[in-house]
Amino acid sequence: MKQRETNRNLTREHKRKNEIVLKASIAAISVLVVTIIVLFVFFVADIRYFDYQDAIELRENGAFNEAITIFEQLGDYRDSSEQIKETNYLKAFWYMENHQYDAAAFMFDVLDDYKDCASRINWAYYRWAHQLVEQNEFDGAINLFTLAGDY
Repeated sequence: MKQRETNRNLTREHKRKNEIVLKASIAAISVLVVTIIVLFVFFVADIRYFDYQDAIELRENGAFNEAITIFEQLGDYRDSSEQIKETNYLKAFWYMENHQYDAAAFMFDVLDDYKDCASRINWAYYRWAHQLVEQNEFDGAINLFTLAGDY
């Protein structure tokens, strides 16, 4: 009888220990899963943040096309679509500084409703026309002066 009672007590004790181990295991696995999920979300968010910062740095260093590509890949992250416009805007000014007035005029035209592009296009036409005059391409220059209007 004592043997049975001892066996029952041992069985109860063993069951209790198994329950504790099972509960601890479930808790540990739950914490691990939550940690993995949080790290995954944080890691993915960080990648987009760093890509965004890389695109800004590329733009600041004059790598406009590379910056635009990254902003396009970022999709709706932050203000990426606005950054694409700003990058194209700065690219148009780069074209102006490098006497590529035809490319600048095209960029300002594409960005017509962004910032002051509607008036900047006349500036590009005017400078382009002067460039054509220097190259003795008077017909093209006349057309561009006409497009530039009262610039």
